[in-house]
Amino acid sequence: MSGASCAPLASPGTTTPVGYTLVDARRERTHRFIGSATTHGACAIVHVDGFDNTLYDARANFDAISAEYVRAGGQCRAYGFAWRSDHGLLGLRAAEREVDKHAGDALAAFLAELEADYAAGDIQLTAHSLGARVVLRALALRARAGGPAIGAVALVAPAVATKDVLPGGELFPGIASAQRIAIFHNSRDRILRFFFPLFAGGHAALGQRGFGTHLATSTWLASLHGVALIDVECAPLWGGRHSAQKSFDACFWRLYFAHVGGTPRPSV
Repeated sequence: MSGASCAPLASPGTTTPVGYTLVDARRERTHRFIGSATTHGACAIVHVDGFDNTLYDARANFDAISAEYVRAGGQCRAYGFAWRSDHGLLGLRAAEREVDKHAGDALAAFLAELEADYAAGDIQLTAHSLGARVVLRALALRARAGGPAIGAVALVAPAVATKDVLPGGELFPGIASAQRIAIFHNSRDRILRFFFPLFAGGHAALGQRGFGTHLATSTWLASLHGVALIDVECAPLWGGRHSAQKSFDACFWRLYFAHVGGTPRPSV
């Protein structure tokens, strides 16, 4: 789907926030702790945090994001995945190495654990900024291991070079390892327009342009793998900002349900 609108939507009323399980993958061993108790759902949604967040920052992000998810009507059991992304504002390349060395493997291992409780098709993944690289690396690892496709993936303002996700790119196997994958990009994102290319050899970020001129080819090739590829322009909604908490508001989740999947609760 090309040129889909991300126009602002009316926000629903307030809802009591649901808890989530925070997965702390900042160490060699993966640790988990509960934000607050929740019930087991029919599906699972895992959100992966982005660049330059401490564990404290990650938990604050997940608090806000999970609350907005529920506010918009989300029903899946929520998980947050925190990884060691805080290498300083100039440490993007170091953070990318952390993804490729450890965080991608840690997420792939956690997804395998989730499959004890959920079918792969009932697992959804969302990611912000450099968290998209974690997701794509984990899915590429699953593909090489012959793992089944994840149900849905949404990459929000992904700080990933477009060249890496095109056919032949190192992360393309990750693109081909989900039933549905959506790129929520923002052509006006200041971080991705000006900061990212400085540390990526001048390459454009997927989160700024989406697949751009490559959309038709990429969609066709993804369809050969049974993947529905969705490209959504979000500049009217987000303007120039790159904030995770402000991006994943109730309006975004309404758009997520419409474009990617997951049925929100009926309003009462």
